Amino acid sequence: MQQNVKLNDLMFKALDHGVDSVSGGGALVPFVMTETNLQRFVASTLEESKEQADKYLVGLKGEPLAALSYDGYLTIEGKKFSAVFTKVFDLNQEKGILLAQRYEPKRFLRKFKLIGNPAAVEHPSNPWR
Repeated sequence: MQQNVKLNDLMFKALDHGVDSVSGGGALVPFVMTETNLQRFVASTLEESKEQADKYLVGLKGEPLAALSYDGYLTIEGKKFSAVFTKVFDLNQEKGILLAQRYEPKRFLRKFKLIGNPAAVEHPSNPWR
């Protein structure tokens, strides 16, 4: 999959914004980011918020690039990690990228800590196609 500079910029801008949101110990409200807009989704549960963000993303057919970020868990070799996920899509590509950044949340007497580097964990189908 060929990536362009604008797509990479948006992907890491959205991921960084998501990481900044959880680094203080609060919850990450799912959001969709485009080159010109940031839209947050608040519902009674984080799952419902993410579902609203997914539906909104599908409706963005006029945008060339979009990213959706949310908080969740990533399991690697049977171990569960907190992670910020960012799904990014280019209108002209068949597949997107799902990027994950693992972290240890801030707790009493423990600072927020990133674990490793961001990694592509999946290439989801483009919702605009």
